[in-house]
Formats: sequence, C-alpha cells, structure tokens
Amino acid sequence: MGLCDSNQSKIQRWRTRNGVPGLHTSMGRTNPCGLRVLLWDVTIDENYVTPLNLEAPGAKDKFEANAKAVDYLFRALSPDEFESVLGEDLACKIWSKLKVAHGGDSHVKARLFSVYRK
Repeated sequence: MGLCDSNQSKIQRWRTRNGVPGLHTSMGRTNPCGLRVLLWDVTIDENYVTPLNLEAPGAKDKFEANAKAVDYLFRALSPDEFESVLGEDLACKIWSKLKVAHGGDSHVKARLFSVYRK
C-alpha cells in the first residue's frame, strides 16, 4: 500500500466515522429501548438483506436499524479493523468478520478460557 493509498484510506475512515453525508450516518429515533433491541437483532441476523421495498411492514425500521448499527460499528473500530470491513454495508456481515478476526464466538472463547485457567 503506497502513501497515497494510505492517506485515501484514512480520509475514507474519517468521513465514515464522522458521518459525512453520502456514507453511513446516524438516524434519530423516538423509541431508544425498542431501537436497541432491533439494532442487535439486525446485527446478529445472518439472513437479513437490504429490502427492495421499504414500504413493506417493518422493512424501513430494519433498514434504519441496520444503517445505525453499521454506523456504531464503524465508529468503534480501530483503523486495521475498519479496513477489513470497509466494503460491507450490512451489520451482520461486519459482525461476522469481527468475530472471526477476534478468535471465534463466545463458546470458543469460554472453552479457551477454561483451558488456559487449568
């Protein structure tokens, strides 16, 4: 990766993390408790796809929840993690990549922890 590529990557990360229009930005909602549950549901739902028709019941809420979850994930990532998930637009895909990068799911980590504790 050359200097220009590196700077371009940093600019892309900054734009995404700071909510520059045209990229993933935060969306306000009136029901924060319900939104938090929906954010997590969209993040772990591996069958979620971007809906073609936002007029379908619940489609707009899930679409907005996915955008917000992606925004939260992008803002929380280190530069290296950000680079590895930059092309993804679904929270579940980002979450899956992060799980793999960090050594598996909670069951694997619990098993590893118990092995190291002995």
